[in-house]
Amino acid sequence: MQADAQKSYNPSMDIKGDTITVPRPVLEGLSGISATFADRMHELLDKNSEGTISMEEKRILEMLVKVAKLDQVVTLALEISSRP
Repeated sequence: MQADAQKSYNPSMDIKGDTITVPRPVLEGLSGISATFADRMHELLDKNSEGTISMEEKRILEMLVKVAKLDQVVTLALEISSRP
């Protein structure tokens, strides 16, 4: 496992404390969730609201929400970095 981590290390990324610096092209590749992703998340949100969601679906929903929140952060970071 440690060998895999060393192979995937990217020297253009920098981690200092709570800050991670990622090259813009990498962030641009991460920005935006697919319509399929959003549809599935909303389907599970509806099931959760209705009280018909299974435990497995709830775990999936929690993961999808985390990914959507990360996408919002990445999108905002790209917008802010594009400002003059």
